[in-house]
Amino acid sequence: MLKDRLNRLSYSDGFRVFKLFNFALTVIFYHLCGIELALIYILSNISVCLIALEIHTRPKEVSKDESQRTADE
Repeated sequence: MLKDRLNRLSYSDGFRVFKLFNFALTVIFYHLCGIELALIYILSNISVCLIALEIHTRPKEVSKDESQRTADE
């Protein structure tokens, strides 16, 4: 049931759920392990979020050009 709902989410809704889970895990890490691991977790998730946003917002023409360039090389 939850899996079906997650499959029907749009990209922005899925991203909001992802950020909510990350926030919850950060709070749990903070209470269990201290500020150091919580900061490491936050910083690693920031890079994941930036990569996901870059891939999602990249125009399709650019990704096609990149795949052709790597195939040609």
